[in-house]
Amino acid sequence: MPDAAKGQLAIAADRLSALPLPEARPVSDKAAAVLVPLYEDSNGDIRVVLTLRSSKLSSHAGEVCLPGGKAEPGDADAAATALREAEEETGLPPAAVRVLPSLLSRRPVLSKHLLSVTAVIGVIDEATREALRPSEAEVAAVFDAPLHLFLRDSRRHRHRDVEWVEGVPYRLHYFEHRQLDRTFNVWGLTAGILIEAAKLVLGQATEFEDTVPGAPPYSHIWFDGTRVAVRR
Repeated sequence: MPDAAKGQLAIAADRLSALPLPEARPVSDKAAAVLVPLYEDSNGDIRVVLTLRSSKLSSHAGEVCLPGGKAEPGDADAAATALREAEEETGLPPAAVRVLPSLLSRRPVLSKHLLSVTAVIGVIDEATREALRPSEAEVAAVFDAPLHLFLRDSRRHRHRDVEWVEGVPYRLHYFEHRQLDRTFNVWGLTAGILIEAAKLVLGQATEFEDTVPGAPPYSHIWFDGTRVAVRR
């Protein structure tokens, strides 16, 4: 029986921590990691923190992203990369984050820059969320969205099917979220990661078909050093 004294995020964290985890298989020899910072607000809703990258950056300029970036030699693992980058981008203290082991971090995905991106779920409290501030050099805004947004089929969601590997389609998702008197567009790899995070944490299925019927999961697409292929 769930502990009635616990919040929904704490219950989800306990459930995820108890699941057996497979070995992670990188999808490229170039590693990167992103943090999926989750907190429970005063209404009991689980929300995720996102950033709007500066329009002055050379990579992903003006895009909505999860805090993260490329691995550096001093990083012990993907969690260390994600926490370091989150601190640089938003001022999030690594000590304020409870990193959750999850299937998400065992299924790296390939970015358009051919990076093997590991998503790391981290739990913070609402006060920590309120203290976050964007790095002037990298981030134009820090905002948050309800995690269930990435499960709902509504006017704020659309998709299109594309091919990276010939004959192997995958589904790109687009979500709109309004906050801070502006509309944020969450799409591509970030949207895909958040769909998977929402399914895991909330324990619910999407209201829409999140993959192309019959196509392999996106996590099976990898870069073998010379070309993008599908790992069977």
